[in-house]
Amino acid sequence: MNSQYLTNHFINLSTKNNYIINAIVYSLNDLNEIENKIINNVLKIQTYLNDITNNSYNLEYISKAIIFLYNSYRIITNLPHMLDKIKDKKKPCVHIIYGEMVTQLSSVTLFSEAINILNNLDYTIDKNRNQIICDNFKTISDKSLDINPELINNKKMFKILLEDDYRKKIKILNEKIIDLSINIYKKDINIKNLKNKLIQIIQ
Repeated sequence: MNSQYLTNHFINLSTKNNYIINAIVYSLNDLNEIENKIINNVLKIQTYLNDITNNSYNLEYISKAIIFLYNSYRIITNLPHMLDKIKDKKKPCVHIIYGEMVTQLSSVTLFSEAINILNNLDYTIDKNRNQIICDNFKTISDKSLDINPELINNKKMFKILLEDDYRKKIKILNEKIIDLSINIYKKDINIKNLKNKLIQIIQ
């Protein structure tokens, strides 16, 4: 998997020049360390679970969905009223090039498409459990930071809190990679203690 694979997903959704699609493609055009780690973690889990279950499942769509979710949060967090970043991935942030409104709409589109991917899995799995996982993503996204209103005026402290929340969300996304993967192989394997094993594999 590479950036072209991810950008083509959105390019193929629209035949017209679209600012939102252009902004998303710009965001996904270069993969950073976190995105590459997501891809590698999914590949490690896929290799391990295919080996012990004698299957040949391809879990690329999990990488794709998780990266879309990550970018949805990343481009919003970079906005002026948040971390107020000018550059990200060694280039100007999405809102610098496309504006704040397009950035916010792009974030929603990335999130919606990620959930759409997870809701339309190719394999015969536990759909109810998968819906719980997808709903959990929505809860994570919707949950607001519990911040004392007085701290909002303290830009330094506010950024520290946002950065901490950012790290927590990335950790949660990595945990959900494991949940989604286990859900696919659930009927082929005894899942007891499997989560701990997969945590060790991706560390």
